[in-house]
Amino acid sequence: MTLTFLNQLKSKAYFFILIGIVIVLLILSFSFNPGKTKLLLPSASPLVLPTSKPSINISTIKSESELVQREQEITRELYPLAKWMPKENETDTYSLIYSQPHTLEVTLKKGTREEALKQINDWIASKGINPASQQIIFK
Repeated sequence: MTLTFLNQLKSKAYFFILIGIVIVLLILSFSFNPGKTKLLLPSASPLVLPTSKPSINISTIKSESELVQREQEITRELYPLAKWMPKENETDTYSLIYSQPHTLEVTLKKGTREEALKQINDWIASKGINPASQQIIFK
C-alpha cells in the first residue's frame, strides 16, 4: 500500500508540474506577444520636405544627371540671386551673402542702412526678382 501511495503522489506531482509549466507558458505568451510589438521601419514613400521649400520626389528621379538637375532647380528656387554672387553683390557701401534660403545678410561698409537697402532692392529688382521675396538682415 505504501508503494501505491508513493506512485500516486509521483503521478500527481508530475501532473502538477505539467500544469505549472502550462501556466508559466501561458503567462509568458500573454506578456510577450510578438504580434503586438511593431517594429517601425522607414517607409518607402518619397522624400517630402516642408511645404515652404521645394520637395524632391526620389521615386521619379531615374538618373544621377536628373538628380543634379533637380538639385540645381531647388538651389535656384531657394537662392535666386546666387548666380550673381559674389561679383555683383559687393559694393563700396555693403557686401551681401545668403545666410539662409531667401535671407540675405548685409555687412554695411559705409553709409546708412537706408541707402544700402535701396541699392540692394534696386539690384534685386534688376535681376527680375521681387525684392519682397528676400528677407534682408543687417549684420
